[in-house]
Amino acid sequence: VAIALMVAALGVGNAAYQTGNLTGAAVGIASVVGGSVSIWAIALAVATAVLLFQGRFQVLKGILVALVLLLSVAFIATAATSLPDLARIGSGWYLPRLNSENITLALALVGTTIVPYNLFLHASSAADNWREFPRAQALRDARTDTVLAISLGGMVTAAVLLTANAAFFERGVSLTQTSAIADQLRPTLGDWSGSAFALGLFAAGLTSSITAPLATAYALSGCFGWKAELSSWRFRAIALSVVGIGALMAAVFGSSPSQTIIFAQVANGLLLPVVAMFLLFAVGRVRHRQVNDLSLLGKLAGWAVAVGVLALGAWRVVLAFL
Repeated sequence: VAIALMVAALGVGNAAYQTGNLTGAAVGIASVVGGSVSIWAIALAVATAVLLFQGRFQVLKGILVALVLLLSVAFIATAATSLPDLARIGSGWYLPRLNSENITLALALVGTTIVPYNLFLHASSAADNWREFPRAQALRDARTDTVLAISLGGMVTAAVLLTANAAFFERGVSLTQTSAIADQLRPTLGDWSGSAFALGLFAAGLTSSITAPLATAYALSGCFGWKAELSSWRFRAIALSVVGIGALMAAVFGSSPSQTIIFAQVANGLLLPVVAMFLLFAVGRVRHRQVNDLSLLGKLAGWAVAVGVLALGAWRVVLAFL
């Protein structure tokens, strides 16, 4: 059951998310140089496959991550200069309004903020990074790392929402194209906003298009007891299959980039609570005191969030059949 769940969450979920990664990166290129999003998505899939096969992507990954961080800072700075009334922010924070019209976007936000494969990727990287450290220190450092990463991701997501409110909702402007999101950065970057957003979208998409196949290969190789190294043909086969399926779906559905990206995010939002509940159950069965020292309140909070997101996904599935 555990293996089947991991294959479903990482194989199916990551293939869907890879579609969004490639489409997002292709939209970034097409916004600057033109051309078909589907063709660019296939070209980027080929480039990703070559990088994964050769294993020479660490420097490129560092550059792309730096670009994403710069764009994130731009969004946060713009949000800080275009904050709506604090009372309105508070009312939306404490009393979110969900209905049949916005449930899809809400689920997509969950699926893109906490991607299911990150749960396994972080566990695998933590096992490698803190292998030589005492267990108590390793757990403490891993928790700090998790809190910091999720907090930064949530901050950027909040900044994007706030800038979208100022750029579109407050002005009554309809968002019809993905590239129009660049208008959110105009107060901070001026005429450079379009190019900066396109570059950041390309960097984010290509970075994730490398990470998602690697996460799938590491997790599934460990699950089946295979060697988790780039030199292993099984490892490469898993990673390249994720790239191939993502490229195929991007070519087929890439004519509507925003809908393709939302679909990939919703797919991960549906898988996330199932994977989270499985991991909560598995951690609860660990008998080592230092590993299973999460408080009762912490466990209840974890289950409450997982069940809440599961209910959100169930609501969306029911609406699809009505």
